[in-house]
Amino acid sequence: MRHLETGLDRLLALRRAGTAAGHRRLAVLAGNPAWDRHVATALLNASAAERCLAIGEPGTLPIETLPHRQAAAHLGRETDILLYDAWAGFDPDAFGAVTGTVRAGGLAVILTPPLDVWSARADPAANRIAIAGFGPHEIGNRLIGRFLRCLRRDPAAWIWPEASVPPTVTAGPATPPVVPVDDPDCLTCDQARAAALIEAVGGATGEATAVLTADRGRGKSAALGIAAGRIMRRGPCRLVATAPRYGAAAAIFEHAGRVCGDARREAMALRLDGAELEYTAPDTLIGRGQTADLLLVDEAAGIPAPMLESLLRQFPRVVFATTIHGYEGTGRGFAIRFSETLGRLRPDWRALHLEAPIRWRRGDPVERFVGDALLLDAEPDPANAVADSNVAETAYRQLDRDRLADDEPGLRSVFGLLVNAHYRTTPTDLRNLLDGPTTGVHALLWNGHVVAAALTVDEGGFDAALSAAVWLGWRRPHGHLLPQSLTFHGGDPGAAGLRCRRVMRIAVHPACRRRGLGRQLLRHLVAETRSAGMDWLGTSFGATPDLLDFWRNAGFRVLRLGHRREAASGAHAAMMVHPVSPAGRGVASTLADQLSGDLGVLLSGPLRDLETALRRRLPDPRDNAPTASERDWLRAYGFAHGARPLGSDLPALHRVCRGFGWKETVVSDTLARHCLVDLEALDDAVMGLGLEGRKAGEAMLREAVARRLAQADDAPASAGRRYRHMTALAGTVRDAAGYRRTRDGLITAATDNA
Repeated sequence: MRHLETGLDRLLALRRAGTAAGHRRLAVLAGNPAWDRHVATALLNASAAERCLAIGEPGTLPIETLPHRQAAAHLGRETDILLYDAWAGFDPDAFGAVTGTVRAGGLAVILTPPLDVWSARADPAANRIAIAGFGPHEIGNRLIGRFLRCLRRDPAAWIWPEASVPPTVTAGPATPPVVPVDDPDCLTCDQARAAALIEAVGGATGEATAVLTADRGRGKSAALGIAAGRIMRRGPCRLVATAPRYGAAAAIFEHAGRVCGDARREAMALRLDGAELEYTAPDTLIGRGQTADLLLVDEAAGIPAPMLESLLRQFPRVVFATTIHGYEGTGRGFAIRFSETLGRLRPDWRALHLEAPIRWRRGDPVERFVGDALLLDAEPDPANAVADSNVAETAYRQLDRDRLADDEPGLRSVFGLLVNAHYRTTPTDLRNLLDGPTTGVHALLWNGHVVAAALTVDEGGFDAALSAAVWLGWRRPHGHLLPQSLTFHGGDPGAAGLRCRRVMRIAVHPACRRRGLGRQLLRHLVAETRSAGMDWLGTSFGATPDLLDFWRNAGFRVLRLGHRREAASGAHAAMMVHPVSPAGRGVASTLADQLSGDLGVLLSGPLRDLETALRRRLPDPRDNAPTASERDWLRAYGFAHGARPLGSDLPALHRVCRGFGWKETVVSDTLARHCLVDLEALDDAVMGLGLEGRKAGEAMLREAVARRLAQADDAPASAGRRYRHMTALAGTVRDAAGYRRTRDGLITAATDNA
């Protein structure tokens, strides 16, 4: 193979240059898959690297190769050579994650198709943003096109196209001098300052709060552990660590154990002579109402805001730490929004930002490239540039995504604004913005600056057969959140047939809030949705009093409230719509009336713990109807014989089943009376009756309701006929292989002979 020996020599020279500078280096092998993988294999054999990691299609490289979805399994580990095989797809989240594992002196090697054709290929990893009814060719390629431009303009990127002479190795960026650290446990001055601040919070006699922020790889988790270990060495104390998952807090225990030395290690705990450090999940901490001498919250941006506020109220001394610009999801929105909560509850809170990296030296070219290519450091326009904006002087634009992808300042402004307004944003969100098949990017501009922005996605438009299958719980087409939820959980088959434009994100520049810009942007979106021939503009979000007020004041109606708190937001999901067609208004009125009629049962059952402030913003519950409606009976048939959800159909089941004569001698009847008539939680009823678990209990409920429906003399014949008709319709697409759009634009399940 031509030039192989020269190429390997230069790859090894690239690694030596990185080692000398304390940096990582980026290399690209651009050719056919066999050539890319042959060179990568030769590099592994020639380098004698101790720790190597490959991401791609398993079995294509001589070392264990992990698929994209397993990239997170290597978080916290260190790598000398990373092979990222883009022939298996380019997943921006996985790429951002694994490049962070490469340590100083290491190589991040990307295996790509020839660069001039890469962006023209359908990317296998783009299925994460696919929408049922739209083919792979309808997903854009702007993210990869932009990635290529970032590669070509990066002077430190070493790119070797197949059949070309390998490039020479250029010197990397200058390395700033290392500042000596006067702390034997810490690797940087920033880390030493962070550890001292944490110790000060832990030693306070009253309330004390600190927030540590850093880009990835700055040693903030290690600082939490170092400080915890020092506090434990001083004497008996109780320290608690929490994070979105234990893995995110593991470094705390590792470094605390190193500082303590003789501490006894247990599963998710560390103990030393009456001092203890334990990990407890955030929801468990709040549920138990416990306290401690010091609470350490790592990756706080990954914990829902209501939980963080509860922890702040519950613990007198708290240190929050989070990544600001990182592959897992930026914490920039957290830093802005949570500072408002801190200012209200702990006005004397202290902040510290860690700048110096730990695994590599400042100016690392791989960190710079990844941050640029994935827009991890995107920020909105400067506050002073938009401080005088007003709604009367704004202009609305739906942005052309081809132009936006080429407009680096404009893209950074829009994405930076969306990042700031939300707690978690990942590189896949950038891909969806640029390449989603029905994504729309909308902005209000003032003097050329983006002062408000929104992302929308078009959903719904299912044909009758697919709508029936969704209502029955037999099909779940990917990417149609609002139509599916209002059909399956809301119980209205007509909702899936409507064409919906959903607002995924909306953001107003932090320097321009409370000037009516958000409402103005929504007015434009409503008008545009109407002119596009859609049926309604909708949204789904974690419900808070302020957000419900915002959307309601913009003319939106609540049609559904989730019965459980969502993991991402810690809140109940609210679904609201603004109808723009007669069909949309009809279905919205039906669902709003149904919610009002169902709320009495829901607030006595799954929503019994809903906050008073949220209850006040919901429709007034109507008195429970004395008799079940035909719609109630239809939902009961769907629950008994289909896969419809117990929680969503509970009000209808309550109205249908409370008149049945349940037999106490039959276990399934007893369970049905407890759950469907007395509204006891299924888990509690199952435990009380000594049954095997929730799944078995729900199956028993379906059997009991089906038996009673078969015996019911007062069941309306029309409900049974409609149920049989819907079942027959849905049966035609139940086993379909995929989805397609018909000539008139409806989405249907694609049968084998379609």
